[in-house]
Formats: sequence, structure tokens, C-alpha cells
Amino acid sequence: MNLRTWLVCGALGSGLLAPRAHAEGARFYNLEGFGQFLDGNPESTAITEDGTIVLPPTVRERYSDAAAAFSAATARGNDIVVARVDDGEVFAIDRAGKTRTLFRAEETLVTALLDTDRGLFVATGAPAKIYCVDSKGKVTTFHTADAGHIWALADGPGDTLFAATGEPGTVVRIDAKGNGTVIFEPEQKHLRSIVYDKTLGIFVGGGERGTLYRSADGKAFRALYGSTHTEITAIVVSKNSVYIAAVTGADALATEPEEKGKGKGPEVSSQMIAVGMDGSAEIIAGSSDEGIFAMVVDDKDQVVVATGATGRDDPRGRLYAVEPKERRISMLYQSPSRRITHLVPLPRGAMAAVAAGGGRISHLSGGYAPKGEFFTLPFDAGINAQFGNVRVFGSWPKGTAVTTALRTGQTPEPDESWSDWSQEVKATENGPLRATNGRYFQLRVSLESAGDQTPIVHRVRLAYQRQNLPPFVREVVALSKGLALFAVPYEAPKSKTISLGDKSSKDAEDDDDDKKNGKNARARQTEETGALTVRWLAEDPNGDELRYDLSFRPLGRSEWTSMKAELDDPFYTINSSRLPDGHYQFRVRATDAPSNADGRELDDTRNSPAVLVDNTAPSIDALNVTVVGKRVTARTVVADLVGPLITAEYSLDGRTLRPLVPDDGVLDGPGESFTLRLGLLETGEHILTLHVVDEADNHGAAEAHFTVR
Repeated sequence: MNLRTWLVCGALGSGLLAPRAHAEGARFYNLEGFGQFLDGNPESTAITEDGTIVLPPTVRERYSDAAAAFSAATARGNDIVVARVDDGEVFAIDRAGKTRTLFRAEETLVTALLDTDRGLFVATGAPAKIYCVDSKGKVTTFHTADAGHIWALADGPGDTLFAATGEPGTVVRIDAKGNGTVIFEPEQKHLRSIVYDKTLGIFVGGGERGTLYRSADGKAFRALYGSTHTEITAIVVSKNSVYIAAVTGADALATEPEEKGKGKGPEVSSQMIAVGMDGSAEIIAGSSDEGIFAMVVDDKDQVVVATGATGRDDPRGRLYAVEPKERRISMLYQSPSRRITHLVPLPRGAMAAVAAGGGRISHLSGGYAPKGEFFTLPFDAGINAQFGNVRVFGSWPKGTAVTTALRTGQTPEPDESWSDWSQEVKATENGPLRATNGRYFQLRVSLESAGDQTPIVHRVRLAYQRQNLPPFVREVVALSKGLALFAVPYEAPKSKTISLGDKSSKDAEDDDDDKKNGKNARARQTEETGALTVRWLAEDPNGDELRYDLSFRPLGRSEWTSMKAELDDPFYTINSSRLPDGHYQFRVRATDAPSNADGRELDDTRNSPAVLVDNTAPSIDALNVTVVGKRVTARTVVADLVGPLITAEYSLDGRTLRPLVPDDGVLDGPGESFTLRLGLLETGEHILTLHVVDEADNHGAAEAHFTVR
């Protein structure tokens, strides 16, 4: 779960005005706030609502059987009573972890457990039955329901029980003798949860549609609230308020194998919602990758929420404490198991968290755990980095301790190729973490308590310096002849509009790399006779400011001649008449010297493809016109010193230009001969015009006057 899913509701310059050179200095990895801490892995630590890492309550493993899975749980005094999946065994676990079997159901699937003064009630299915196990261990069949399953039980007034059933979905009132009466039957196949409160009445949650129903008098039911989720998995009442867990995907998550790192997993989302007796509702918290399976009210009037997780490589079940009035959320405990499906209140404020898969039951009590560890997510520095001082902000009472360690690697996820953990650095020292250089790194924060006191960490900051890498010139090209570029002066923005739902302005300060390495270079393009513009694309991995040297050479020569040094802009325009006609190459050298100390600058070069410089128009020999009777033939030779001809056209007497085909049939060489047979013409004076264009867009023309008699 992370803050994005767990919601507490409530251009490069022109040189005239260019930005100053900006070297990439030390960077800081900052970790602070409830959301960022929740993004990491609080392996054996807790996270408070005000964004601090502390030690969790004292937790001990009361029972563990990797082969076991539990379908129901309750408390019987200091004992925890659970039902094992598949064999119908119901057994109690005492404080020392010793077990004793209370009952084994023929139906094999126990769907609900409820301990009362009259005995332990065990609901099974299918078919749906309720057994009663008294204090002496005697078992009787208490009630047989006209349904496939009984999903939840609630202790009612006057020795009655209420049962929420499935197939069909009904609410059944069962008297002291085991006689049942259906008092509510909505159009749902399953009803998932039920609670009775002597002041507010009966509340029941739907199993296909996340609807909460209420009966104030035990007779008439009405829909109190309809959520957007598919089922209501848990309901609790506290101080005349009702809180529900509305979940989508709980069934898929509950039946998913208890495996880690197996991909995204099922789509799961959930919300904790406070519902008023008038149907008003307020979303207290929600998650897009955790499903809420159980809720209880603790001795501080907080709602403790048990979840199962998906969507992470190593998803874990967690316990959250929610103070609903102030809408404050704390992460109390993270289980080694993927989902915590039942919460069992115990005497003296203790609590048992029951993980459905892996057969793990954790006992949470007062005080603080002696030790705990928090792991950040692996962080990508983008470039190989070396690491400096780590500083921990917080408080550590006498007898407590906080240390940090670092490991690094070259792969996104820690594996055997990563370094070992560095030596621990005490929070009181704020010293350097001596670790191997690496692109990726992960921090470990270790806490130790003093029994009744815990250290508090509210921020961790690690300094690192990224290796300086050379710039990269990606492309060097010449624009079409006659296109010129002029730099647009850089103007530092005095203000801008930001979205407050995006990252903070503090983070946004690090987003200037594009401006510094030229990705956002801006220029004005115009048409200018004879303009030759060379343009290039260059970038710097460190976001350093770049400067450019432009050189040229005639094609086939080995020596380069400097054209312009220390350019600020990634382009340069000259008049092509400055160069003799011919084919040229241009070379761009980019250096990050403006942003680095002498001796630490790096550079990169790239050459352009061949570029034609041609300012001379094609020459046309005099048109030789022969008139025989009324038939006219014209001959000429056209030559270009550098490039091939690309267009040849003629016009007779000012009419529309028409294509002219050379004698060899293909217009492709620097020299071509043309023979034009005009056919029979009218008697009188005529004008023949010839127009040719070479590859450099130089135009040539010739004309001839003749008479037909």
C-alpha cells in the first residue's frame, strides 16, 4: 500500500540572457511523511499518522503451521479459537501456544465462529448448520438453515442469534431453542457480514452488491447505504457510529495462493466508510491494492483494520489503526503473511491477528517490540553514484537506538550481485555510509526500544554524487537552403501555474535538466536568400549546460577547419556564399565544461552527412533553333559545376511550362543535352524559353526568338 492508493480523505538560452552554468552537485535522497514511509517496506516497524517510523506493539507468534489455513476465528477467554480449512477442525490455542481440539464438523468447511455465555457456536456449510459446543465440550446441532452457507453470526438480545446466509442471502433470527425465522431476504445471493447493537439495531452487508442494510426494530430492513464495491466484508459499531469495509476483489485475494513475487495479482480495492443513521456517508480511508477483511474497535476507540495485499512483489497483510473522527491513520503491524483475515480482541487490550494462509497467528500486546527494521524501496539514481553522509531526524530517548545501513547494485531489484549491507551508522553520528558505488541503492533503518519507549524517526536524508558522464550528440544535419534560425532569448519564468495535486514545487526544482542540456532549445525560423543552417541535437545525462564547437571540411579531406567556437545554441547559420561550391561535412563537438571543474569536463563529437554547397546556377548553351518549313527543332546543352539537374522545362510563346526530357531519357547528371521538336507552327514570330533547376535550387534560363514563314 502506498500514499497514492491509501488516501486519508479530507529552453536553452540565447547567450544574451542565458542561465548561469550549473554543475550537477550533490543530490539528496529524502524519505519523510506517512505516504513515503508506507511506500517502503516497514518490515517490523510501525508508521504513525503524523509520518514517523516507530517500533510496533509487542508481537509474538502464538501459533504457526505453514500447511494450515483458517476460515474462521474468535476468542474464548484468553484462548484463540480457529477453524481449519478443509477438515472442519475447530481448536483452541492457549497463551503458551498449546492446542486442543474442541470440535470436528462433518461439513469440513467452518464459515463462522461466535463465543457466547451459552457456548461456542460453529457455523458450517454446505449444507448450512450451526453447532453449539458448551463449556464441558458437549456438542449439539443447534440449527439447520435453509441455505447453502452461513457467512456470519451475531449475538442478539434475549439469547437469540442472528445469521447472515448465502444461497440464498437472508437474515435469520434464531431463538434459544434453535428455531430460525427468516426476517430479511433481499435480492442478493449472499449476505456477507452482520452486527447487532442494542441501541442502533441490526446491520447486515451484501455479498454481490456492497449495500449496507439496517433494521432498527429487528423487523423492517432498509438499505442504509450503497457503496460502489461488490461486498461489505466487515461492520463495526462504536459510540453510536457504524463503520463498514467495502471491498472489491476480496474473494479472489482470499483464494489466491500464499506466494510472493508472482506478478500483479487480482484487482483489489477497498474503502472504510462511516455511515450515518440517515444514510449519509463519509469515506475515511481507502486503498487500490489492499482489501479489508476484518475490523475491531480497540481500547482507545480506534478502528483497527486488517488487510490483505496485492500488486507488489512482496505483498503483506497489515494492521492499521484509524482514529475515525480525526481521520488519522497509523500502520501498526505488517505480517509476514499476505493477508490478515480475522482480528480477535483479547483481555487487557491485547489482540490476535489471524492470517488465513500459512497458519500464522500473531499476538499483539502493550509496550514496544525490542527491535524493528524499515527498508526503503530500491532507488534509481539514474547514473552510477557515490554516497556521502546519512542524516536521521527524530528523537531517541535514553536506552533506545537508531542506525542506518546501505547497500548498492546495478540492477533494479536487489539480488546476489548487490553489495553487502554497509557498516551501521548511528543516528547520533550522522556519518558517511561507506558503500560501493552503484546506480541503485536501498536504505535500512533499524530501531531498538527501551521496553516502554520507542525511538522516533520522521526523516532520513542521504547525500549522493552522481558520476559525470559525457554529453551525447545525437544528430547533425543541414536545413534546406534558404532557411535561417535565430535564437529566442532565454527568459527565466517569474511565475507559473502548478497543479497542487502533482508533486510539490520543492520537487519541481529538479526538473530543469531539459533546459540545461538543450532539449527545449527555442529558435525563430525565417527564409533568407543563400542561408545555410547546420542544426544538431545534443543532451547530457547529468543535465549539465553544454557548449559547442562547429568545424567543417570539404568532402574527402582529412583536416577540419574551425567555423565557430563556444556556441551556446544547437545551431549555426551562415550565408552559403562564404564557402566555395562543393560537398562538405560539418562536425559538432559538445562539451559540458561550463558545468564542471577544469580536468573533469567531458565531450562528444558527431559528423554530419555530406552537405552540398552550390551557389552557381546551371549554364545553358545558346539555343540552336532550326526552322524547316513550319517544323522547328531546338537543341542545347546544360551543365552544372557541382550537383545534378533536377528540373528542366520549356515554354513556347509564354504558355504553361512543360517538362523537357534530355536526350538520354533520364534527368540525373550535372550535364545534359536536349533536343526539342516543336512540330508544325503557325507563320510568324515565336519565343522559346528554357528553365532548369539544380539540386541546390539554383535556377538557369535561356531564350531564343525565331520566325516561321
